[in-house]
Amino acid sequence: MDLIQIGLNGPKVPAIGVGTWAWGDTFSWGYGITYGKEDTHRALKASVSEGLCLFDTAEIYGFGRSESLLGEFIAESDSEVVVAGKCFPYPWRLSARALRGALKKSLKRLGIPQIHLYQMH
Repeated sequence: MDLIQIGLNGPKVPAIGVGTWAWGDTFSWGYGITYGKEDTHRALKASVSEGLCLFDTAEIYGFGRSESLLGEFIAESDSEVVVAGKCFPYPWRLSARALRGALKKSLKRLGIPQIHLYQMH
């Protein structure tokens, strides 16, 4: 599998990642209706077992539920998982202070000390 490096000194990851929008999102994807926590946990395990370690999430996915689920699964995993996260740019949240606040909340939900790639959604 081809690997790419995130940034100058960041981790090397497969050129393909796993999106987690559907994890915890009832409105758009039916989480909790047609699938649930165990299904998404199995998805992470299957992905990691095949060498996919980059997971993309965002604070807006399931109103934070995606980040919470991903964080819980990372804590239970022995494998290295690399997180790409996103901040949603509400018009009233475009300052550096607001961005730091959003990042702190995402880190808390994820239960990790850093997000490897943090993006504006």
